[in-house]
Amino acid sequence: MAKAISSIPLSRIRRVELYINKSERTLAEIKEATGADYIINGGLFEGTKAVCHLKAAGKVWASDPYTYWGYAWDTGPDMVLEGVPAPGKLNYICCVCLLRGGKAERLIYGSDLAGHRQRTAMGKGGNLCLYCSTDGATPEELQAELQAKGWDSAVMLDGGGSSQCDMDGQVIDASRKVHNLVCVYLKKEEGDPM
Repeated sequence: MAKAISSIPLSRIRRVELYINKSERTLAEIKEATGADYIINGGLFEGTKAVCHLKAAGKVWASDPYTYWGYAWDTGPDMVLEGVPAPGKLNYICCVCLLRGGKAERLIYGSDLAGHRQRTAMGKGGNLCLYCSTDGATPEELQAELQAKGWDSAVMLDGGGSSQCDMDGQVIDASRKVHNLVCVYLKKEEGDPM
């Protein structure tokens, strides 16, 4: 059992990328290719196609007729929880909104997301917050945990066998190759190698 939780000051973030993998590369291969400082698995997918609203670098990868709470941004430090699709933003992702304005949201999800299983989430609590755990939790337990940690907003991402991360060297690996991942790149400090 493992759990990784990170809180990254927005002022340290250079950019946040939605990396479209189409279920081809492993987490380690993506880390090697991108050099991202933090990586977590992203939204839901079936095979090589994303489901739920997903837009990366201006290209829409998945849409449906409904609007959901999700994160939208252009570069990353400007990330906000808003209704997606968000046509004015270059990137957005959604799944199950857990927290909004520091308060628990009414959870809406299907049986495929129910039960006690591995979980991944992203959120904000003054900083960009990332969460990945193989300990297992229900959506309700995850919501309560993140609210207790002081997160102001949170969205549960894909879980189960998809939950994986590399958070500044703290790795939770999975055998599943996922469709999309959230990659965070930090500003380099003076003297850091490029």
